[in-house]
Amino acid sequence: MSEHFADLQQRVAILGFCSGLGWALALGSMNAQDALPPVSERESIILIEGEEGRGSGFVVDLDGTQYVYTNAHVLGVAGKLVFETMSGTEVVPVKLVEVAEDRDLARIALSQPISKYPFRLVPDDTKTPIGTTVVAYGDSGGQGIITELEGKVLGVGPTEIEVTAEIVPGNSGGPIIVPGTLNVLAISTRALVSTNVVEKETRFENIRRFGLKPSGVEKWKKTTLSSLDTERKKIAQLQKDNTSLSAVIRMVPTRRGFYLVPKRERAKVEVDEKEFDVQEWLQANRQQGIAKLISSELSKINRSLGYETSKPLKSMVETERLYGAFFAAITRNYDNGVKGVKPESYSWANREAFEAVAKTRREVATEINAYRKRVGTLIRNSPTLGR
Repeated sequence: MSEHFADLQQRVAILGFCSGLGWALALGSMNAQDALPPVSERESIILIEGEEGRGSGFVVDLDGTQYVYTNAHVLGVAGKLVFETMSGTEVVPVKLVEVAEDRDLARIALSQPISKYPFRLVPDDTKTPIGTTVVAYGDSGGQGIITELEGKVLGVGPTEIEVTAEIVPGNSGGPIIVPGTLNVLAISTRALVSTNVVEKETRFENIRRFGLKPSGVEKWKKTTLSSLDTERKKIAQLQKDNTSLSAVIRMVPTRRGFYLVPKRERAKVEVDEKEFDVQEWLQANRQQGIAKLISSELSKINRSLGYETSKPLKSMVETERLYGAFFAAITRNYDNGVKGVKPESYSWANREAFEAVAKTRREVATEINAYRKRVGTLIRNSPTLGR
């Protein structure tokens, strides 16, 4: 999926052959079972298209049942999903989805076999030597075209391998295989760009690419595509609520209410690296989430304080009381959707995203509380607005 490559930590034991013929047999033996007919590996690649991007997957046969394997984050951020083979045939998975409890991995059982040459997962007790040649397949760049990216193994960890194959957005969920076989060593999962000055002028300052080992999952959590999409929508609303709350500290409190400055001077809020006018944001979202509450309380306090009228000013005591009521209403609700919610209640596909929005919510709440304490001083120093 679009470079949502998650930075994850997992744990699996690795044992097996050390070198020479031993590891060749484990990873890429060319016996009757492993030998490839022409382009058969591509026949088992799955293109995954969602409302917000594209990703990759592949078909695996487990005890007679075929599954589509991919990264959990591919399923978690995409909305309505369409699965297609390289030939353009749509794949209709069953409703049940299994998400690994310990890593960014998901699999979906198919109601009937679709591939004559499904991939095979290399056992987790197989050791992958540094320097092993690999090929990564997937929808590089999300253009609906399967690409073949050759590279070598640079590093090996308990649950991941680092490769030189130039996987990019769209490759997420695609297989990394031993050339000439259907044996999957890993799944293209994430890329890492270093900001550590210590790594400058070393190979580690360049983009590093990692594949997640698909074997050795101890526990799978059963869910559905619709449940994953519901989680995604909840997180999207939490993100909107975070933006709405951040708008509060960008409004100017006065004796007449919150000053809604002329458009050319208005404060901005940032969403996905784009700036939005505070008023326009609240107006566009006034019927949903916390923006609805903020808009209602904003109208109430401005009406009470006579915003843009010539009504007599209220006393400072009354003015501060009204502002206190405004902030009390906001703070009673600013932890909606995050308070008491454990990240584990979300599937792995959406867990990291939930943790990120929850962290942002805590930061915004801290800023609002600090701003609330300064309101009295800001009111006293504000211009007297009126007609």
